[in-house]
Amino acid sequence: MVESTSTQYRVALIGSNGAIGREICDHIKKDSRFSEVILLCRKPLEEWKAEEWTPKLTIIQMENFDSFENVS
Repeated sequence: MVESTSTQYRVALIGSNGAIGREICDHIKKDSRFSEVILLCRKPLEEWKAEEWTPKLTIIQMENFDSFENVS
């Protein structure tokens, strides 16, 4: 059971396409404690567009993860 709290969290997730990343996404999208989710991935999944997210969802597509200079 998730307790009600006024604290809001923002999370950035790298590796959201993998098995563990998808599981984390499933939990975060239903948790009202998160106000924003940023997914860094090589290829966005179609299911992310179709699913309902409680927090604000931002998807950042990156060709490689050698440098994060251009991520704002």
